Amino acid sequence: MILSAHLIPALLSAAAATAEGTAITSSAPTQDAPPVEYPQWSGALTAGALMTDGNSENFSANAAFNAQRRGENDRWTYDAFWNWAQQNTDSSTTPGDDRDDPDVTTLNYGGGVKYDYFQTKKLYYYGNGSGKVDPIADLDLRYILGAGLGYQVREDEKLKWGTELGLSYLDENYQGSTDDSEFVALRLASNLAWVLSSRTTFEQVAEAYPGLETTDDFVAKLDNRLKMILTGKWIAQIQYVLDFTNSTPPGIEEADHRVVLGIGWSFGA
Repeated sequence: MILSAHLIPALLSAAAATAEGTAITSSAPTQDAPPVEYPQWSGALTAGALMTDGNSENFSANAAFNAQRRGENDRWTYDAFWNWAQQNTDSSTTPGDDRDDPDVTTLNYGGGVKYDYFQTKKLYYYGNGSGKVDPIADLDLRYILGAGLGYQVREDEKLKWGTELGLSYLDENYQGSTDDSEFVALRLASNLAWVLSSRTTFEQVAEAYPGLETTDDFVAKLDNRLKMILTGKWIAQIQYVLDFTNSTPPGIEEADHRVVLGIGWSFGA
């Protein structure tokens, strides 16, 4: 509306001047857009905590980091996370003894790195590696190494979206279990960053790893983040993560759902 209020009178004045035979010329030459400067850094560091006291005693904390370095012909992407929660349960059987024993209900952490080299403005090669530890799910370590091709469907200030196809090697090791697995899989992925408004951005990374030898081997991850600018470089973030693997030992859920709230600091573009 503000833009229209300035444009409409200007257009009417130009039309009137033309009708009177007045030539409308540009007094200043058109200037080209300034060249893009590389490298460009962007990312955020967030953290959150929640504590309850009274009838129930709970404490949880989390931290997450993600960063991207965009060069003229390449791109580095980094991420790391840590989640922890503790619940105090009364295990006392002695009257008058109200000592509480802490019970850790959530503990997982990990990270990854990815490198993209652009053969053209759209087509690129990538290599990536990641790892995750989750003692609550008896996961000693899951690591993934892979490489493949990507296609940058769009990359501008409003929307960045790329799709990827490649091969990966996965290795999962569980505590005291003979159900460890290692296999070669396809990697199907989508990377999206969408600027919804001047203060809100939605980011999503979706990955699927179907095994090549048997359909029993399958790992997937969906990471959604909604970032909202509070003031300056300070942001609030809500994150939903789905982690799925169908090779867990008996008694361990195949799907892990995680919702994380945090406040943090963003940097770069």
